[in-house]
Amino acid sequence: MSDIGLVFISGLAITALSVLCSHWIVALRPRWSSRRIALLSALPLPLLACLLAAFVFLRAAMASKQDCGVDACGMAMAGSMMLGLTALILYLVAFAIVYLIVQGYRK
Repeated sequence: MSDIGLVFISGLAITALSVLCSHWIVALRPRWSSRRIALLSALPLPLLACLLAAFVFLRAAMASKQDCGVDACGMAMAGSMMLGLTALILYLVAFAIVYLIVQGYRK
């Protein structure tokens, strides 16, 4: 499977979980604004991915030269930055989709 396919599948998973979370939040807090519901419901998985990326980045940044080898730490840092960027993009996409869905069933 290509990288685009993996990003697409990840986006679908994040969006599906976000829609489920939005239904749960609407049931618990029906007076909240659509923007607040969308911001909170799209957050869980991208937040976990960003925390993982920050952990890997810090571990690679603090590793000694003996631990890194030729370029292992640089590749780990680059990969963690890409994971963080991908999580941010997927968060924004999930936010937009959930916002439109919440606006649709609020009318």
